[in-house]
Amino acid sequence: MLYLMILPVLLRRIVDEPIRFILVPLLVFSILWKGGKGLETTWLMVLGVCALAVVQWRDRGEQAARPPALLVLCAAAFVAWTVLAYLFSRTATYGLDEVLRDAALAAALLWSAGISTDRERRAALGGVLIRVIVAATFAASVIGLAVYVLQPVDRFVGTFFDFRFHTDYWPNAWADLVLLAWPLAALHAARAIDARQRRIRLVILGVILGALLVSLSRGAFVAALGQIALAGCIVVRRRGLRSLRTALVPTLLTATVAAAFFINANALRSVLYSVQDVGDRITFTSADGATSIAERQQFWRQAWTLALKHPVTGWGPYSFRFVQPRLQEGILATSDHPHNVILKLAMERGMPAALLFLVLLVLALFPPLRALLHDVPGSGDSLSFAALIACAGVLAHSLIDYNLQFVGVAFPLWLLLGVLAAGGGMSRLHFPALRRCAPVIATAALIIACVEAPFLILSSLGRHAEARGDDRAAMQWYALARRERFSRDLHVSRAQLYLRQGRLGEAASAIADALERNPEDYRAWKISAIIERRRGALEDAQAAQERALALGGATNDISVLAGFVRITLERGERDVLAQRRAEFLGIARTFAEAIDRNAHFIALGPNAEAFADVVDALGQAYPEDEAQLQVLAARVDRKKREERMRYEARPPGWLW
Repeated sequence: MLYLMILPVLLRRIVDEPIRFILVPLLVFSILWKGGKGLETTWLMVLGVCALAVVQWRDRGEQAARPPALLVLCAAAFVAWTVLAYLFSRTATYGLDEVLRDAALAAALLWSAGISTDRERRAALGGVLIRVIVAATFAASVIGLAVYVLQPVDRFVGTFFDFRFHTDYWPNAWADLVLLAWPLAALHAARAIDARQRRIRLVILGVILGALLVSLSRGAFVAALGQIALAGCIVVRRRGLRSLRTALVPTLLTATVAAAFFINANALRSVLYSVQDVGDRITFTSADGATSIAERQQFWRQAWTLALKHPVTGWGPYSFRFVQPRLQEGILATSDHPHNVILKLAMERGMPAALLFLVLLVLALFPPLRALLHDVPGSGDSLSFAALIACAGVLAHSLIDYNLQFVGVAFPLWLLLGVLAAGGGMSRLHFPALRRCAPVIATAALIIACVEAPFLILSSLGRHAEARGDDRAAMQWYALARRERFSRDLHVSRAQLYLRQGRLGEAASAIADALERNPEDYRAWKISAIIERRRGALEDAQAAQERALALGGATNDISVLAGFVRITLERGERDVLAQRRAEFLGIARTFAEAIDRNAHFIALGPNAEAFADVVDALGQAYPEDEAQLQVLAARVDRKKREERMRYEARPPGWLW
């Protein structure tokens, strides 16, 4: 009974103060919990943004939100085109989370722009965003220091990590958050009411910038230098050259704190673990330096090539990881995205989506730029310029390293873009139908999220059961989750479980479900080949394995090559293998070289284990090359054991 009495009171407080009770907790959670990488953060953001939009829509009279009409139309068109791209997706097992996330972000943009049409509410919202983002980033820096000192990861990641997996550390995404936060922290320090408070806030700014230095994100360093140059131009333009003198002492204090943080963090880490050489990292002479540059250039070319093949609706949200391997130029040289936000949108959602996104950016960034260049009265406040510097840094970094899948970066970015967009002189909304755009988008996203949520929970329970080795429970959970739209690897997992139990008919049905939704996944074709081979349908097995090869499977999973060779030998088609001798031996040599260099840590993965099987299969296909292949196998085995001994000898993490 007490809860029933309290609930209406709580709801009334939430409705009366949505920023305090909805926005603030959502921002803090998205930054501090894995940087907002998990699906749970996306679902919570959809819920929170829907609540914000609906509460705002209820306002009437002078409190009614009237964001720029062109902004509303472009945001709605961007969401609509994203939905269209998903409906025509060629890789539909993935991508629904991106649709929901970007729909919620667009609604958040419109909500923020609507709030900011009123000068007082804009100032209040800006103040909340500054305090929350700066405080959360500072807290993440403290947490990240403990992780950097006490865990094997050799770059600073803040809270952008998943403790369940030893490879899930995201220093470049953390750098994006710092690029967003430090201009706001600088403004927060400038607004201090006395010298003591200013010194404290400058120390916080220094710690945040120090955490950027320890991330060793080269692209972020370049973006930060651009931000500093832009900040200098703004200060000189608005206050004259003399203002630089007054900024000298605060700048020196901030730089001293940042340098001290960098030096002491590395000193503390060196007690337990090795510290990465900063010079090697900056000059691209570290182990991944040249590879990082070359692979990014490859991704950009490949994304453009793929975008031209389907320029209208693209291949589907989150399709790059499945489609790019067919153009892959190196072993394991693949990625979830092309490391460029515009190319990602063009390739996955079509050219119109990329163009609409660019228009949204122009609408948001134009007002403060116009104020800076032409001294437009009333549109050049300090909040606008700080938000401009923050957004420009993140967007610049996103042209060489995409991290906007992290809600902890994307959510505050889109909120700040909304604040900026409302600062210009564009026409406001006077049409009730358009005012409903944000709540309609957010509500539609929430309905879809609620429909999918039970299936996500069921499939998650299945994955946990499978990880425990409880195949029976896993199959039961997966069977209950079969109807989910956002299936991810559900059907692939079902097929593998049936395959282990020898239930070939059910395995074939499961993999058919996977291929129906995502025919670009070479892993599904590989499993299909295994199923057909066990059923005795060698021709179908060979065709499935050939499809896996064509989709780039052999450059990521060398067992695909071994499977094709063995099936072809069983069919007695040595002439087919003879025609492809140079190709297949070349793949084997390239893999051996990659393992010898331990590129992308390949010596620690299953490809190193599978290499002996590939050598055996190729030795049967090409007896004249067997001796040479055995030499490669011996070299790979030696390197594999060496790298694994080195890995196992690493000091363990002290936190997990």
